[in-house]
Amino acid sequence: MKIRSALTFAVGRLELNGVSEFRLNGEHLVSGACGFERKELFFHMGNDISEQQFRKLKKFISLKIRGYPLSWILKNHDFCGMKMLIKPGVFVPRPETEELALMVYKESLKLKSPKILDFCCGSGCIGLYAAFKNPSARVLAIDISSKAVSCCIENMRNLGLKNYRAVKSRRLPDGGDFDILVSNPPYIPSGLIKNLDAEVRLEPRAALDGGADGLDMIRYIEKKAGDYVRKGGKIYVEFSDGQSAAVKRMFSRRYKNVRIIKDLQGKARFLEACNGQFYS
Repeated sequence: MKIRSALTFAVGRLELNGVSEFRLNGEHLVSGACGFERKELFFHMGNDISEQQFRKLKKFISLKIRGYPLSWILKNHDFCGMKMLIKPGVFVPRPETEELALMVYKESLKLKSPKILDFCCGSGCIGLYAAFKNPSARVLAIDISSKAVSCCIENMRNLGLKNYRAVKSRRLPDGGDFDILVSNPPYIPSGLIKNLDAEVRLEPRAALDGGADGLDMIRYIEKKAGDYVRKGGKIYVEFSDGQSAAVKRMFSRRYKNVRIIKDLQGKARFLEACNGQFYS
């Protein structure tokens, strides 16, 4: 069988089973099963697909029909141009989180040997990006999930990082004098999770469920961040569209220069706050 025919087979199965963007997903699955990048697919259309590759493709199709994210199936994810491992059971970072990672990285460049705390780190994408792009940074990543922390450590090793550490914990560390605290915490209200797309509902509940109003973990961060971020240090938090007024009001009681930043889609998505006066 030619790869062209395998692609037709994959796209047809995905479409028949109601998978959205079936053509795009089919291209990713065929490319992944055959071991090359999707952008190279056109050049391989006339090549044969081996029996082993076709068996892998059928397994990939089955997982996609069950709702698995592509990042879980292919076990890799492009984050800000950085190839990352995303294991099944680990939250898949969304495009807007790339914007948050860029903010943190740019802020880190203002400092000599910045200390960064990535809380609720998931796959570790934000802290890994900062550590990879700024070798002078020192990053501590924390998550409640053993799978997530394992994923962080594998990504750290794959990227060859010496300035990154990941630990399992449900709380912020004892003590600390961080220059930057960043968090993409669970922020979906508990009652709305059942309405999410099937693919999103497969994500770990702990990475989604933010309590009755979605703000439980953000309240915890607001209460505790000042104990871990030095005076003049920055706090960055991602939240859901529609939560900006509550989040800004919450942080304005304790921190300075609180502002809400919109994502590229024009939605209020990120909080930036300062623990005391801005540093120069």
